[in-house]
Amino acid sequence: MRKKVISSIFIFLLVLCSLHISSFAGVDQVKLFLSTDFTSTSFGSQATNYAADTFEKLGYDIQRPSIPLRYFVTNSKSVVMDYIRGTGDNYAFFVFAHGNAGRFTMNVNDINQYIFSDEITGAWHLVFINSCNSMANTSLAEAFRTVGYSNRASLGWFDIVTDGGSAEWWGYFKNYAGTMSLRDACLEAASHCQHSTPIRILGDTSWYGFAWD
Repeated sequence: MRKKVISSIFIFLLVLCSLHISSFAGVDQVKLFLSTDFTSTSFGSQATNYAADTFEKLGYDIQRPSIPLRYFVTNSKSVVMDYIRGTGDNYAFFVFAHGNAGRFTMNVNDINQYIFSDEITGAWHLVFINSCNSMANTSLAEAFRTVGYSNRASLGWFDIVTDGGSAEWWGYFKNYAGTMSLRDACLEAASHCQHSTPIRILGDTSWYGFAWD
């Protein structure tokens, strides 16, 4: 009888431990996606790897497709939607894709792969839509529910940006992120760039971007 009680307690503790671990992993998770439209040059992968560096620096747990890859390469809307169509706190998200105000796409030549702001659910913490004009208005930031809350923010471009400009900006931003507010880090990175980098942050501009405890 005593052995059964000890075994039951041990199993209970293991379950508690596993719940704690899985909960912790969920709290700070991030997934990064690169559209296959941007795999013909190195700029897309360079910027996305810099973004991964930044999220790791800020304490986020990258959900990998496999080791050593830190981001998903896809032309499929459904692959991205499986991650961003959630409820509750969904933490962090990055995508490098074509886009415009209120939408982005994993395949610019296929309307069925477009993701619109009204399809996004959940309450996110840190989001970066690396698409032209993604922050030209507030629709995507509002869809991710980062506007009007503390310690939440969406970042992206309010105008057209080149692939090279994006990669250049990320190369600087990853160094400043976490050392000052997100807004200041964005502007500091942009001040060093030779390319046009029309960066905008919508949400808590004073937040440093660190993963929540």
